[in-house]
Amino acid sequence: MLSKLAELSSAKKGSIALDIGIGHTAFVLGKKGASVIGLDLTPQMLREGIKLREKKGQRHIDFMLGYAHCLPFPPKMFQVVTCRRNAPDTIAWREVGDRRQECSRR
Repeated sequence: MLSKLAELSSAKKGSIALDIGIGHTAFVLGKKGASVIGLDLTPQMLREGIKLREKKGQRHIDFMLGYAHCLPFPPKMFQVVTCRRNAPDTIAWREVGDRRQECSRR
């Protein structure tokens, strides 16, 4: 599945990607040359992501704590947005802009 995701994504050198629910997807996008921000609800997953980043030597991947339904980023920041295995928190990507606006009003 990850190889198919990499094939289908527009991630490339110079692009910025967001991976919601830190996992191996961030590293697949990073291998394609994208700068990646991994977002997760749990500090434990941030620590795991940092360990894996060090092991893989992919320094262009950063991690931050955050909530998928209230993204703390400006509009149109990312060229690629991914979310795997987060069924309860997955949002339809065509709604990302609307949700971001909704969160900014709070």
